[in-house]
Amino acid sequence: MSRLHASDAIFIAPAVLLCVQQPALAYIDPGTGSYLFQLFLGTLLAASVVVRVYWRSIRSFFSRRADHDSDEG
Repeated sequence: MSRLHASDAIFIAPAVLLCVQQPALAYIDPGTGSYLFQLFLGTLLAASVVVRVYWRSIRSFFSRRADHDSDEG
């Protein structure tokens, strides 16, 4: 019988936790929805700024890759 490795725990632990759930009995504040919306919107805007700043690098990376792939075929 083989021993469990640490990498196996990454998959086993969440499965066990999902099987032994208990009710949270928690209250979600009405402001939580607007906070999550702001978090999502901020992440979306930050990602768009990163893409805009690095657009030339991204475009040249994919154009070099497309040129390289077409040369091999």
